[in-house]
Amino acid sequence: MTGKLTDERFAKLSAAYEAEQAELKQSVESLSVIVEASEAQAVNVRRTQYSILLYSGPRVPGNAGDTGELPVVQREADGDHQDQ
Repeated sequence: MTGKLTDERFAKLSAAYEAEQAELKQSVESLSVIVEASEAQAVNVRRTQYSILLYSGPRVPGNAGDTGELPVVQREADGDHQDQ
């Protein structure tokens, strides 16, 4: 009997297929939860970056160097400045 499956062999293959499908469905559900959490985290990171840019004030060109860091500006105390 070439090309035909016995009922026993078909039952084994069918059971293995069903088990694999159940496992894959569970994996998809688990990975979907991970993807959703990652996407939410990415949105939070973008919002935080935007907030930092909004509230950090303008950058002073040439003072930050190539590092991209914000310059530190020290303010004089009210009594420390002198009129010239």
